[in-house]
Amino acid sequence: MAKKKRQKSKKKPKVKKVKKVKKAKRRIVKKAKSKVKKKVSKKKKVKRVVKTPKKSVAKKSSPVKPAVSGATSTWKTPAWGETEVGLIEHFFGEINVAAIKLRKPLKVGDKIHIKGHTTDFSQTVDSMQIEHQSVTDAPSGSDIGIKVTDRVREHDIVYKVD
Repeated sequence: MAKKKRQKSKKKPKVKKVKKVKKAKRRIVKKAKSKVKKKVSKKKKVKRVVKTPKKSVAKKSSPVKPAVSGATSTWKTPAWGETEVGLIEHFFGEINVAAIKLRKPLKVGDKIHIKGHTTDFSQTVDSMQIEHQSVTDAPSGSDIGIKVTDRVREHDIVYKVD
């Protein structure tokens, strides 16, 4: 029996030491947290911005642009004697055909000028199609396909030479 008492007495002090160590760690952690909070609160400074009333200045009127459906042209003014007819939507390189969204009517035989960032050439409209049907004239707002002599790019502008 004496042995059992000795074993029990040995186990109890170990448990107490572990509890004491945990309590001590908790105290240290709490102190560290409170120091961090104090440091953070000292660093916070709010800068107040005072807004002054602005003087009213007359704005310059910008030039009025015409309302156009789809993408607007990037060129400010066409050359003398030209009117903007449409915009290139797609180019089929194997067959040299340009898909054009018309803004104004166009006819076969009209002379057109296609201008873009890297494109600048003129040609006459030899053939024109709407939905794979050959036509002689196309109304504004229609999507047409035209056989072109040179490479064109999307968003190039098509002008009709008067």
